[in-house]
Amino acid sequence: ILDALHFGNDQEATLVVLDLDYFKQVNDVHGHLAGDQALKDVANVLRSVTREEDVLARWGGEEFMALLPRVPEQDIYAAADKLRAAIGDHTFRLEGAAVHLTASAGATPIRAGASIRALIAAADDALYQAKRQGRNQTVIGRPRLDQVAITGSHDLGAVRRVVEQAAKGARLTPEQTLD
Repeated sequence: ILDALHFGNDQEATLVVLDLDYFKQVNDVHGHLAGDQALKDVANVLRSVTREEDVLARWGGEEFMALLPRVPEQDIYAAADKLRAAIGDHTFRLEGAAVHLTASAGATPIRAGASIRALIAAADDALYQAKRQGRNQTVIGRPRLDQVAITGSHDLGAVRRVVEQAAKGARLTPEQTLD
C-alpha cells in the first residue's frame, strides 16, 4: 500500500507508528494467546477512532502503522495522539482481568517525493524518542535526508560535505547522518 502511494505537492498526509509499551509483560503474565487477543483488541480500538479513508495495519510484533490522508501539518500531533490515547483510555479484558495498556507513537508528515523508507525511518525515530522520554507519549519526527543533489565534481569529499551540511541543517544526529 505504501509503495503504491503517490502524493502530490498539495496533498497532506501523516504516517504514524505506534508501539505497545511493555507488551512482553502481557505475554509473560497472561500467555501468548491472551497477548494475541490483546493485539486484536488494540486493532479494534484503533479502528474505532480512525476514519474510513485511513489505512491501519499491524506493522510487526506489537507495532501498528497508520496512514492518515488529509491531515494538515499543524494537526499531526493531535491526529497521532488521538490514536495513542485511545489505547491508554481503553480497558482491555484478558482472561477476565482488566488490563491497562499504553502505547508510544511516532509520526511524520508525508512529503511528496520522499521515499517510503525515509518516511518510515522518520516515524520510527520519533517513536523511539517517545520511548526514551518515558513512553506513553507522541513525538513528531521529520524525514531524514532522502536525496541530495550534487553538482560539479564527483569527489567523495565534496559529497560528504554536502551531506553533512544538509544533515546539520535538518538537525540530524550523527547516527542519522551516517545512515
